[in-house]
Amino acid sequence: MSLTSLYARLGWHRSLLGFVLLLWIASSAQAAHLYQISIPVTDTTAATRAEAANQVLSRLLVRLTGEAAIAAAFPPEDFAAEPELYQEDPAFDLWQSLSEAQQWVAEFSYQSTAVRLTDEQGRPVPTQLLVLTFDEQGIRQLIRRMGYRVWDSTRPRSLMWILLDGRQGRYLVNPSTNAALAEVVEQQAQERGIPVTFADLTRHEQEPSLLSDLWGGFAQQILRASQVYEADHIVVARISSDGQRWVLLLSQPGLSGVREQRLTDTTLGGVLRQAVNATSETLAQHYGGTSQQHVSGQLRVRVTGIETAQDLAQVLQRLQRLSVVESLRLHQAQAQMIELDLNLNGNQQVLRANLALDSGLVEVNPLPWQLSLEDQSELAPVDLILRWQR
Repeated sequence: MSLTSLYARLGWHRSLLGFVLLLWIASSAQAAHLYQISIPVTDTTAATRAEAANQVLSRLLVRLTGEAAIAAAFPPEDFAAEPELYQEDPAFDLWQSLSEAQQWVAEFSYQSTAVRLTDEQGRPVPTQLLVLTFDEQGIRQLIRRMGYRVWDSTRPRSLMWILLDGRQGRYLVNPSTNAALAEVVEQQAQERGIPVTFADLTRHEQEPSLLSDLWGGFAQQILRASQVYEADHIVVARISSDGQRWVLLLSQPGLSGVREQRLTDTTLGGVLRQAVNATSETLAQHYGGTSQQHVSGQLRVRVTGIETAQDLAQVLQRLQRLSVVESLRLHQAQAQMIELDLNLNGNQQVLRANLALDSGLVEVNPLPWQLSLEDQSELAPVDLILRWQR
């Protein structure tokens, strides 16, 4: 069914097309920060800018896919200097493209920075922060060419329960108790493109045993205490020292099948960065799928609560922005209801995980008596029922 015939059937005006365009622009603006990355440079020449673009491209692709493995697809370090040595390699054309990252830079600007760089003699030199904004469409095409997928810009917000057993005793790390370590977490989370918030024991004065529950890894108590933050995802990091290294036990209660991880590093900052990276990888797999998950198929979805042209536009826009949705087709429309055929670039589990992040589209699980009534109506069974709520 075409959009025009659908609008006519529902009695809606064609100005909806303009509304859809405005929503698309707003969505692009929300994703823009993921395509922006900065790096300190010593001058503002085009050659330095091109070199900087090459240096940050792998960081950008890791952020957009959620998979650090994509960095392994980049060319060897000596490729730029002697590309002729690799002309017979099957990856030569891709490596050549990856060595010319400047072609995907849409905008750039310079900012003052406190970061200091040194020259070959070790002398400090004036430094500026180069801010590069990459072209979304071009980068998306590059990622598909590399066999990976883009993780959507709507990402779950993680609640960080970070417990440190150190010289000050056992305490919860957040901006109030240890600003330096909290900043490490925030910076690495920004690098990987995942929003985080810190837990604070002052919000749990009525739960005197919570610190012990967290250290003991009691999932039910942790999940209950986490409800006040209304986060999408929960991270528990327990850090202690074995005398030589810092050991971090990372768990993510609430995600089924995710095992506890043991991470080690000689510094607290290093082990915390590892924890953020591991969290990002897990979330990317759960919400974005991975390059190994190319299971695809078609899903028929019914969306109720469609009362206006704006409702329809927003529903279409929200579904189309999901990377797991390869394409969609309007199947039919009735009063306050539409049915869509979704072609998935992934599995239903990933689709459902992303829909759970959207407060506007809520999955409906009909009761048995409701299913029997549906069978007697003109509506055929569908794979998924959603309710649109403004």
